[in-house]
Amino acid sequence: MKRLLTLELRDETLRLLAVLDERGRVDRALYELVERLTDGIRRPGSWERPWLCQAFGHDWLERLESDPEIPWAQRPRAR
Repeated sequence: MKRLLTLELRDETLRLLAVLDERGRVDRALYELVERLTDGIRRPGSWERPWLCQAFGHDWLERLESDPEIPWAQRPRAR
């Protein structure tokens, strides 16, 4: 399943994000950031996990559970 998201960002924010992609494509920079974020959520031992905890605190970790199909991964806790 895919979902289209619409973001409203200031021009300065867009210019800053553009430096992350060699061609200045903000969409690619945002895509890469989202991929790194999901790696940090999915993989407890990832280098991204401490950054996420610094940015968002630790409470979100309680909303994860081990993924029984992938030993090294976590997924959102069933409700």
